[in-house]
Amino acid sequence: MLYTSILLSSYIVITMWRIVYKKKVVIVTFILTLSFIHCVFGLWSPAFSVTISKSEDILLEKVRSNNEGKPDLVIEDIFLWSSNVPNEYLFKYSLQNIGNVPIYSFDLEVYIKIQWLLLGRIPLFSIVSDTQIGNLESLLPGETVNHSFASCDRLPKFGTYRFSLTVNPNKIIDESDYDNNKYSEDWSVFFGQWKQL
Repeated sequence: MLYTSILLSSYIVITMWRIVYKKKVVIVTFILTLSFIHCVFGLWSPAFSVTISKSEDILLEKVRSNNEGKPDLVIEDIFLWSSNVPNEYLFKYSLQNIGNVPIYSFDLEVYIKIQWLLLGRIPLFSIVSDTQIGNLESLLPGETVNHSFASCDRLPKFGTYRFSLTVNPNKIIDESDYDNNKYSEDWSVFFGQWKQL
């Protein structure tokens, strides 16, 4: 491919040399021809590629350094929990700070959506859509806390449902990564008995 571009460039330059005898025009034509062929055949100068790679590395390093020193909230699990009241079960979620900085005295905001699944697969409509807000004293790096978000008594007794939670939906807390704030699980219920799918 490289040889083809060089031969083609040389041919064009020789042809132009016969037509025009001025050196400046020939040099400009040669440079433009090489640039055109490199673009068409996808050939790039190694030095140019190295420059691009170094620029990308510098940009990635800046992103990494900007994300250092921030918390990162993720929901790890949704589970059923038996409360102190007989026959009362609550749905809870586990929230962890996987960042490297603690959060002190902050308002925890979690958007909760529970959808009925048609044929156990297709979300059709929401039966719960709410934002839960509560104050936490602190959440250290690596620390996990559990919070309840729904009571089984207030949920349907039959069907299949998707529980979707989003922590920090309005990005009030400055995190290192907002892409891992969503979590969902599918559950089925039959005569009030819930089971994770």
